[in-house]
Amino acid sequence: MTVPFKFGIIRKLIDITNLTDPVNSLNESINFPVLKSRKVKPGKQSGGRKLSGESISSAILTIASVICAFAFVSAVYPSVISAGDPIMSRTDNMRDQIMTDIEILHETTGAEGAEIHVWVKNVGCRRISSGMIPESDLFFGEEGNFERIPYSEDGNLTPGWSYLIEQNKDGDWDKGETLRIKIKPENSPVSGEKYFIKFSTYNGVSEEAYFTVS
Repeated sequence: MTVPFKFGIIRKLIDITNLTDPVNSLNESINFPVLKSRKVKPGKQSGGRKLSGESISSAILTIASVICAFAFVSAVYPSVISAGDPIMSRTDNMRDQIMTDIEILHETTGAEGAEIHVWVKNVGCRRISSGMIPESDLFFGEEGNFERIPYSEDGNLTPGWSYLIEQNKDGDWDKGETLRIKIKPENSPVSGEKYFIKFSTYNGVSEEAYFTVS
């Protein structure tokens, strides 16, 4: 960091302003080269005006103030920018959640009662990409005794869930499209028992329902 160097200069400048003869002190501190004085002929006056010690002191203090301000901005500005990043990130997440919405349409059994099929519709404004659908969480089980079911890409994992997007063209879960979820529980559902299902998207938007196996 160059801040200590800057403040060292400031301290030196302030010390000079406190002396009785700041002009000579400034010359000694900065080691200006010695210039030969030009003799002025009698009857003629130099066109220049003598610079008073008070003016030099004011100039030095002005320079010191500018250096202080620059050092302060250099130290504070990165902190202000970093503090704003989490706020912007949280705002983006909230906007993403507001634009996402799903609805469970129907539940039934399949594969001779060994599977559960659930239809979930995208009723929000946000398109959910194919890469983010497996990041969803699915909970299933008897009422009061459910568990998280892991995603199974090939649909062969038990317990596990897989999906198929109906009316789909591009592989993404677009607005208005329906996701058909196939759940393979560890134990086959019992007829007449009440079951719980909850589906949560990658950004935490969820929908849940209870249904009875017929």
